[in-house]
Amino acid sequence: MSNLVPLLFVAPLPAVAVSLSQAGKSDLAFYVWVSIPVVLWLAINFFSLFQNKTLRREMLGKLLADRPGSGDRTFFVGFARPKRKAAIHTHEDVGWLILHSDRLEFFGDTLNHELPRSAIRSIRFGANMNSLLLLGRWVLVEAEVDGKRVRLQVEPREKLTMLGNLVYSKRLAAELRSWARPGR
Repeated sequence: MSNLVPLLFVAPLPAVAVSLSQAGKSDLAFYVWVSIPVVLWLAINFFSLFQNKTLRREMLGKLLADRPGSGDRTFFVGFARPKRKAAIHTHEDVGWLILHSDRLEFFGDTLNHELPRSAIRSIRFGANMNSLLLLGRWVLVEAEVDGKRVRLQVEPREKLTMLGNLVYSKRLAAELRSWARPGR
């Protein structure tokens, strides 16, 4: 639904533009055509996290049932494995990124992954489909486990809008870097 809801705002606009054009109102039709990318961008920003609060609440219940009393720092994120290729839906799963004292864990609805803190080599940003619209990016946690390069890709879902989460990704990356710093 989060991919379809933004389209509901744009779907009628081509018909409106054609109707205006046929009615001899070409100037108005032109403005409607030009507005489509703007309306789509705004709709994606404000409505592509449709039901995010519900998902967060459900996943919090799952987390607390699995780990009662955990005082570790958590972030609600979208997650995808590096080999996942999706044209529209960027996230493979949603859940909690948990900073334990000795490891980083993604606890999702269907996927769970852990990286030892000592194995983490870098935390940086990477592009995803949301980056094309200037509305998102991955926070990439790169590690080396048993001689193999491993990458965890997460995108924050802490804020109400995509743009809010893009801005928040800077804070998430900074907290991860601080947590991962040797000697901490």
